Amino acid sequence: MNEEANATRVDSIGAYNATNIGTVGVDIGAIKNPIVTTDYAYNIIDKSTNVFDISQTTASLQTQWLSPSGELKFDGVDDFLNIDSVVTPLATTTIGTWACWVKPSGVINDLEYFMSFGDTNADTHISLFKNSTGKLVLQGTEVGSNRLLITTDASPFTLNTWTHIVVITDGVAVKLYADNVLVSQTDTSLDATEWFNSIVGLDNGRIGCVNKNSAGNTDHFNGSIAEPLIYNTNLTSSQITDIYNYSLATYS
Repeated sequence: MNEEANATRVDSIGAYNATNIGTVGVDIGAIKNPIVTTDYAYNIIDKSTNVFDISQTTASLQTQWLSPSGELKFDGVDDFLNIDSVVTPLATTTIGTWACWVKPSGVINDLEYFMSFGDTNADTHISLFKNSTGKLVLQGTEVGSNRLLITTDASPFTLNTWTHIVVITDGVAVKLYADNVLVSQTDTSLDATEWFNSIVGLDNGRIGCVNKNSAGNTDHFNGSIAEPLIYNTNLTSSQITDIYNYSLATYS
């Protein structure tokens, strides 16, 4: 599936099929300033919106990237979403939060990337993925050296079932959440304080695969991803609960 094609709206909530995005990739999403208030989740995840910009190629240099509420389907072969436009706004950040709903439809125990930022020509990246034993992993490498490596002690995923995953770094430690629970995890990082500002060379962003070390787009996700969110700040546990509860009825 290597032809570029527009995504198609398939229901009133907003399920979008990423099929045929292929190796070209596209930018999607709306850029908004972060809203960190008690009702921010409602404001930034507007299920009534009809806007879904699948052909966006540039983005204003603001601090948060998100897609409208909806399901993005990836075939596990060559589908991915290009979020290169987020690399520059994040380049100097020392803290952050990533969140999304994921629904694996292939094999749980398979290496597949949910969200990643990589160096096209070097073994350097910051990525959120499931490993070959189905565990959730946040990894940051610089020229092959594991700077960040946090792995859940058990797999939080069930085939064909939605799971809400979150990674938060506050500049001191990294926390992984699954379905609004801070899960048991093991940190084998060389330096858990590292983030975009200290991992040099990141030049691309992907949802649904990783692009690094001159290998092109690889380790594609087979399944669905919904409501990906990227922040330049570390959200609190109560804010994560707000986001989770707001969409729970949709993805349960």
